[in-house]
Amino acid sequence: MPKGLIVKALSGFYYVEEEESKDIYECRGRGVFRNINITPLVGDRVTFTVTGPYQGYITEISERKNMLVRP
Repeated sequence: MPKGLIVKALSGFYYVEEEESKDIYECRGRGVFRNINITPLVGDRVTFTVTGPYQGYITEISERKNMLVRP
């Protein structure tokens, strides 16, 4: 499964830059994140599964080192 960095979040869609190719994938978070109250944020390192051309869903979020929340 490819790994990447969330570079943009907009209305439930997360734009993930893949580490190796630097391609941008439009991803959605899995329902399990909502169930355990985890929200992916810009800057998170994630693992995702590709479901179509430049589309996918986030399967895992790596541990955060810090977080900035917009006021």
